[in-house]
Amino acid sequence: MKKNWVAFLLTLATTLAYADTDSAVKVESASEIKQGLGVSFHADLMAGGDKLAEMEYDRGTTNDINAGAGIKLGAGVYYTLNRVRAEARLGWLSDSANGLDDDNDPVTIEFSTYPLDLMLHYQLGKHSLGAGLTYHMNPKLDMDGTEYTFDSPTGSLIEYQYHLNPRFAISAKYQSIEYYYQPSDVTFDGSGLGIGISIQL
Repeated sequence: MKKNWVAFLLTLATTLAYADTDSAVKVESASEIKQGLGVSFHADLMAGGDKLAEMEYDRGTTNDINAGAGIKLGAGVYYTLNRVRAEARLGWLSDSANGLDDDNDPVTIEFSTYPLDLMLHYQLGKHSLGAGLTYHMNPKLDMDGTEYTFDSPTGSLIEYQYHLNPRFAISAKYQSIEYYYQPSDVTFDGSGLGIGISIQL
């Protein structure tokens, strides 16, 4: 499934990048950056973090479920003044694996959380660099119906964006965060890297 998402992101990036060649970014001054209020949509593939669980298959392969990894989808609002953009995003992050148990019944393992990102970006030409805080709400590990709920942590986030046109950008990001499971007094590292796309309207 993760490979399918990688292919989807690459296909969408290529399609949007060449859909409107007349709108290619030629940002030379702050006046050519979209100013004021807008909305944004984001899709990321995150990797990294400690292993929380493992799905084993009959053919001998495994699929790890990691803290802070998986597919991240979200939407946000932003306000741009000159070269500075303030943005708030609300998203959904999920890393999951599916399989069959000994009775051939379907089994699903999933780690999920709802990240709230508060970011400040500075844009220069086609490039922008941002930093901010990320608050992950209701992180939990679902082991086919048995749930393990973690405390909601706050971490940090940095992001680089390359703007292919005024509405579309590809991005790379790094998040630093930890998930604490109180019943066992154990902490899992959810830090990792991500690549993705964003659309600004």
